[in-house]
Formats: sequence, structure tokens, C-alpha cells
Amino acid sequence: MANRPPTKTGRMKQLRIILATLCLAACGAESALPPIDCPEGTERTRSGTCIPQGGADTVGQDATGGGDTGLSDSGGGPADTGASDTASTDTATGGDTTADTGVPPCTAAGLAINEIFPNPDGTDGDREFIEISGPPSSSALGILITVFRASDGEQNFVVSLRGVFDENGLMLVAGAGVPGARVALTEALPNSNAYYLLTACGGAYADSLIYADTIVQGLRTEGSPIAAPGDGEAFSRCAERADTNDNLADFEAATPTPGLPAARTDFAAGSPCRVGPCDPALFDDVRLSEVLYDPAGTDSDGSGSREFVEIAGPPGASAEFFTVLAYNGSTGLPVLERPLVGTFPESGLFVLGGRSLNPTQDIACSSGCIQNDAEAVQLIGCDGSVVDALAWKDLAVPPLGEGSPAPDAADGSSLSRCDLLLESGDNASDFVVTTPTPGTAIAPAEALCR
Repeated sequence: MANRPPTKTGRMKQLRIILATLCLAACGAESALPPIDCPEGTERTRSGTCIPQGGADTVGQDATGGGDTGLSDSGGGPADTGASDTASTDTATGGDTTADTGVPPCTAAGLAINEIFPNPDGTDGDREFIEISGPPSSSALGILITVFRASDGEQNFVVSLRGVFDENGLMLVAGAGVPGARVALTEALPNSNAYYLLTACGGAYADSLIYADTIVQGLRTEGSPIAAPGDGEAFSRCAERADTNDNLADFEAATPTPGLPAARTDFAAGSPCRVGPCDPALFDDVRLSEVLYDPAGTDSDGSGSREFVEIAGPPGASAEFFTVLAYNGSTGLPVLERPLVGTFPESGLFVLGGRSLNPTQDIACSSGCIQNDAEAVQLIGCDGSVVDALAWKDLAVPPLGEGSPAPDAADGSSLSRCDLLLESGDNASDFVVTTPTPGTAIAPAEALCR
């Protein structure tokens, strides 16, 4: 039989095959993500999406019954606007009463891991959960959570989302002991050494979270890993912070809130997430008041550091808007970064120091943390600005202090602000060498300001 030229339908099929091949090649070159196996009860489409078994992969099929206009439907790429697929539905949701309407979200925009709870108190049982955030009321069809062992990249299991995100933009994947789950979590979450990968349909990268000491090369991670969650401890994304693409900055320990947005009060004391909206007007009455960087004898003893930084502020006001940075003045590199916790005491003098001090609002470090030579301390506000700064001796890397450096205090002496209400902008004028008085104002006789 003579070869016939391809019909229009044949040409269309050839074009779709070519486009699908090009798309798969491009996607593979863009990001080397670990392979994903579809979970039980789902099947893998040629685009790499896991869909419920029996679901229709309507590649190129016009839901209106007219001509095939879906030439660019090669796995849900950006060119798929869904104009010809408006009638697609998920009819195999396994009893989920929330239907998947519309096309799956073939973009990773707006998708994020919001909270994880892998280690409940006692036996973990069926109380673990993963919470995903996405556009409210949007379909979750095609979105996958893949859990890996971080040390070697071994895939543990895959969860395929379904239904739609609720009015808060949350999707709860949880064990049978957690009420309100939209997707069942039937596998145990790792207590340590875990990597969570969130992908949109077609395998597009959306987000990841990792807690591990050893991380195999090739994982697409975001910044530094978080600590492995302790018993009864969830890790939640800060409610009022934009995604920084750094797990350590974006997640904080919190009270588990499955299916609900985390409030600031759900986070642990001292967490930056616990602080309300940053208001620079709160900085006006807060300043460095005393620093002991070279205690008599050894700087630390068996119970910890004997050094301290004292900050003056309004009694009862939150100290959690501030962070103390200590620098090596010779190199300009920070040697200590410590967010404050709690509130200013009745004295208005907050002490950041070691275990050997009394009183102690917080522990800065267990051994020498403020260097004795050519050093500087800065108080940083929640907006990243330098609220106050103190430097002593001659610095090789100015300007870490304010104006001229304060005098160098001998062993066992501290640098104290001679008047808590005075701020001239010059360390040499504002600070004097005194006897250390952590948590207590210096004696008037020692306030010998120039």
C-alpha cells in the first residue's frame, strides 16, 4: 500500500509528541530533582504528574467537544491556560467530598510548606501532620509532598494532594488522630534526618524544608536547616514574614496548630515570630548601658561566661525587638549574635550574660564571647537598623561604634553609660570605666562623664 501523507489529526499527534519531548528535556535540564514515585492508588502520567487511578489525562482533548485546541498541553506547562479544559474534574478522590474543579495548579506560585509536626509527645502514632499553604480555594490536584532521607537522598514516600485549599489557604495532611485532615497521612514522618520536597504538577519546584546533620549533595535546599523538632514541638512558618528562602529564618518552634494559621503567641518565647509588627518608634528609649568584656581573672568559670551586655529600656516593654551583635574590631566580623527575649524588668536594665551572673535574663554563651581587644557591640532593631553602638580602643575596621571609641577598661572593670538619659553620639563622651553592676545603675560617684 502506498504511503499516504499524514492527516491533520496525525500531524497534531506528531506535534504534541515533539512538544512533550522538548518539554521533558528542558525540565530535566532546569533542575536535577530526585526521582518521584507515585503513591499507591495513583498513576503517573506522561508529564510526570501523579493522578488518582482512573482519572482522565485529557491531553489535547477539548472539553467542549469541538476541535482539539490544546496543542501546548504537554504536561501542564505555562502555555496551558486551561481555556479548553474547564470541565475537567477529579472523580476518584477516594471519598473526599471536596471536588477538584478546574485545571491543576501548574505553577508553583503561592505554594509553601507552612508547618510540620513529626514528633508528638510520647508515641507518635497517628498524630503527625504536614500543613501546606496555597491560594485559597485553588485546586491541589497534581501537588506532591515527597519525603526523603537527607543523608543519602533515599525517597521514603510520596503524598499526593487533592481537594482544594481552604479559605485560609491551608491544606492539612495528617494522621487519623488529627481532626480536619483533607488528605490522609499514612506513613510516619521522620523525627530526624529528613528532607521535604513540595512540587507542583509536572514536577515544578515549589518549596523544601530540611532538618538534618548530614545532607547529601544534589538536594535543592533553602538556606540553613532547622533543628530537628523535639517532642511535642512543631515548626511553623512565621505568620507575618515574607519567605526568605532560608529555612532557619523562615521557621520557628511553635505550638502545633493543624489546619489553623499560627498566631504570634503560638511561638516559643524569644522567637522573632512572636514579636508584633516592627515599630522603629520603640527604639527611642532603648540603648546600651553597660558592657563587661574582660572580667578579673578568667572570663568564664565552670558555670559559664562572666561577661555581660546590659541594655536600658522602658520597664515592661518587650525586649524581643532587639538583637545584640558583638564584633571583632580588628576584622569587622561578628563573633556573637543573640536576639533578646522577654521584657525589660522593673529596673529597666536588661542583662544579657552568662550563667555566672546574677541577675541573668538570658545566656549569651558558655565561654568568652566578647573579645577583650579592639571590640565593638551593637544593638540591632527589628528593622535591621543600628539602634546603638559601643566600641572601645582603636578599631582597625571603623565605624562599628559611635564617634570616638570609649576608653579601654582594665581587667575586672566595665564600660558604663554615665547618664542613662544622655546620648551624644560619641562613645568617648557617653561611657566611663566603672565597677561592674549588672542589672543595677552605677553609683553617682562613678558617673564621671567628660
